[in-house]
Amino acid sequence: MEIQHFLHNHPLKFYENSDFDDLDCSGCGNSLSVQTYGCVGCEFFLHKSCAKLPREIQHFFHPCTLFLRIGSYVCNACYSNHSRTFGYRCKRCDFDLDVDCARLSTMKSEGDEDQIQHYSHRHPLKFLAKMGDEVLCQICEKVCSDNVYNCRPCNFYIHKSCKDMLPQKLQVFFHPCQLVLLTTPSYYCDACEKDSSGLTFRCGKCYFQLCVKCFRSSSASKSEGKQIEHFMREMEIQHFLHEHTLKLYKNSDFDDLDCSGCGNSLSVQTYGCVGCEFFLHKSCAKLPREIQHFFHPCTLFLRIGSYVCNACYSNHSRTFGYRCKRCDFDLDVDCARLSTMKSEGDEDQIQHYSHRHPLKFLAKMGDEVLCQICEKVMASLKGKRGNVELRIVGRYISSKMISKELAIEETEQNEIVKDASKSKYIESMAVLFDDILVSLEAAERKQLDDIEEAIRKGIETNITSLESSSEYTSSFAYSEEAFKRFMDRLDSVILDYQIPDFILEHEEFITFQDYLIPRTLIPTFQDLLSKNEDICAGSMLSPKAKSLIFYFLCGVIENMRATRIVDITDQKLGEWFACLKWVKYVGFKFQFIFEHMKYLAHAHFVVQARKRVEDFPVQLKQEIAQISQEIDKLKVKLRELEDQQEFYQRQEKSIRSSLTKQHCDVPSAIKWKPAADGLL
Repeated sequence: MEIQHFLHNHPLKFYENSDFDDLDCSGCGNSLSVQTYGCVGCEFFLHKSCAKLPREIQHFFHPCTLFLRIGSYVCNACYSNHSRTFGYRCKRCDFDLDVDCARLSTMKSEGDEDQIQHYSHRHPLKFLAKMGDEVLCQICEKVCSDNVYNCRPCNFYIHKSCKDMLPQKLQVFFHPCQLVLLTTPSYYCDACEKDSSGLTFRCGKCYFQLCVKCFRSSSASKSEGKQIEHFMREMEIQHFLHEHTLKLYKNSDFDDLDCSGCGNSLSVQTYGCVGCEFFLHKSCAKLPREIQHFFHPCTLFLRIGSYVCNACYSNHSRTFGYRCKRCDFDLDVDCARLSTMKSEGDEDQIQHYSHRHPLKFLAKMGDEVLCQICEKVMASLKGKRGNVELRIVGRYISSKMISKELAIEETEQNEIVKDASKSKYIESMAVLFDDILVSLEAAERKQLDDIEEAIRKGIETNITSLESSSEYTSSFAYSEEAFKRFMDRLDSVILDYQIPDFILEHEEFITFQDYLIPRTLIPTFQDLLSKNEDICAGSMLSPKAKSLIFYFLCGVIENMRATRIVDITDQKLGEWFACLKWVKYVGFKFQFIFEHMKYLAHAHFVVQARKRVEDFPVQLKQEIAQISQEIDKLKVKLRELEDQQEFYQRQEKSIRSSLTKQHCDVPSAIKWKPAADGLL
C-alpha cells in the first residue's frame, strides 16, 4: 500500500510496526513504534497518524490559519527546538506550532467558567477565587491574591481582569501593521529596547515586537503613550545619504559587518538597509550634515566616498567623511569626533589647527627634536634630509619626488623667478572673468560666437543629462553598443550658457606669459605648456580669446587632478567634454586630450556598468516587493468593495421598498423642476 504525501516527492510505502523502531518520525520527531509510511531511499518516515495530518488548521492559540510544512523551528507554544520535522506555521506572523502542541485537546470557553481555554497559554486554565501562595501575574506582573486563572504545571498565572483586557489582535498608533499576540522564548521589545520572554505582540512582516508591559503603558495614559511613540520614531529613519528607509536592528544581528559610516564593526544598535547592505551605528546615523572644526577654517559637509583623512592619513573606502570641496580637505568620522578644547593665551595645553590632538607646553626639551613647521620644511628644501615627498596642499594637490640637487636647484630658480617677475605681478592688477568678457573687441566676440555655432552644428541633439539607467540592464551593461551610445551622448553635451562651478571658482586673472590666466591655474598652465609648448600654434584667435580657451582647458585639468575615477559622475564627465569642445573647435592641438578623455570615459563606463550589474538584482527585488505590497493592498480593497457590493445587493430590494413606502407622495418628476419652485 502506498500514499503520496504533499511534503515529499516520492510515494511512501506502508511498513509494519517493527521495521524501523530505531528511527524517528519525520513528522512529529518521536520514535517509530507504530505502523509507518516511509521512503527508504530518502530516509523519510511518518507515523500513520502523522501522514494524515491536515494541510491547514485553525487553532485557538493563534488567530490566523496555520499551514503544515517541514523545517527547523522553535515552537511558540512549548519552546521546543525542532530540526527538519513537521510543524504548523503562520508565515505572516512568524508563528510556529509543533505537531504535539497542535494535537493538544481543546475546549470551548464561554463566560466565567471554572476552566477555560485562553490564547495566552497552550493548556486549559483553572479558576481560583483565592490564592494561598504569593505568585505574579504574567501580564501585569503584580501579585495574584484572588480571582486568578492558572496552569500549575507550567507555573502560569493571570488575573481574571488581565485576561479580559488582553486582546489577541492589536492595532497601535505607532505601528502601521496589525500586531498579533503570541508567546516566544526570547525577544527584543522595540519600544522599551529590552530583552524579554513569554507573551509579546508581534508584526511578522516588519518583525516589530511589543512587550505586554509597553502595550499596557501605551493604552494606560496619554503621557505614557507619548513615551512609547518617542521610541517608535526611532524605529525607522530616512538618512539623507541613502535613498531607502533604514530600520533599527538589535545588537547581534550584523556583528560580522562594518558600519558604512565610520567603518568600524557593528557591535551596537544598528540602522540598516539589508537589500543594499548599508548599515550605520545609531550614533553614526545621527551625525550632523555639516560641522565647524578647529582643524579647518571652512564648513565641512558630510558625504560618503573614498578618501584619505587629512588629519590621521587613514585610507577610507565608501565610508562617511566630512569634506571641504573647495580646499580638497577630508576629515574622517573618528577625527571629527575627537574632543576639542578652547584655547586662550599661553596655556599649558592648547588646541591648534596644525595638529588634531591637544598640544602640551614644555619650557625645555631634553631630547633634540625639530619643529614640524620651520625646521623640517627648510631642511628638506635645502637638501639636508635626502629624498622626500613634497606635497603642496591647498585648492589643488600635486606631489613629486625631489632629490637634494633638484631641491636646491628649484629653490634657487624660484627665488630668481620671484625677483624677476615681482614687479610684473605688481603692475598687473587682477581682473575678473566678467571684466574680460566686457573688454572683448567686436572681432573677438565674433570669433567666440562662431566657435559656439560650430559646436552646436557639430552635434545632432543637445542632451543635458546623461542619466539613462533604464538602458543598462544586467544583460546590456557591458556591451560595446552600450559604450558607443554612452560616448554619443557625451559628444552631444554642450554648456548651454551655463559654465560649471569648478571653472568659475578660479576667478582672479593676471597677465602671465602674454595670456590672462587665473592665479590658481598658473601651475597647471605651466605644466600644460611644458608638455605641449605649441598647443595653440595653429589657432587664429587673439591672445585674449586664447586666454578664455586656456581658462576652460586648465580648469578641466585642475578638476581632473582633484577627482578620482571612482568619484566621477556622468554629469561631471559631461561637463568636462562640453568644456573641451571649445578647445577642439579653435585649432588647439587636441588629440592627446581626446585620447585621455576617451580613456576616462571608458574607465568610468566600466565602473558604472559593474555597479549596475551588482545593483540590478537588488533593484528588481525591491520593485517586486513594492509591487507585491501594492497588489496586497489592492486585494484588500477589492475584498472590501466586493463585500460592499454583496451587502448592497442583499439590501437593495428592502431599501427600494422602504423608500417607496416612506416617500410615495413625492413624484419622480420633481427632479426636473427649479429649486425655487413654490418658494414665492
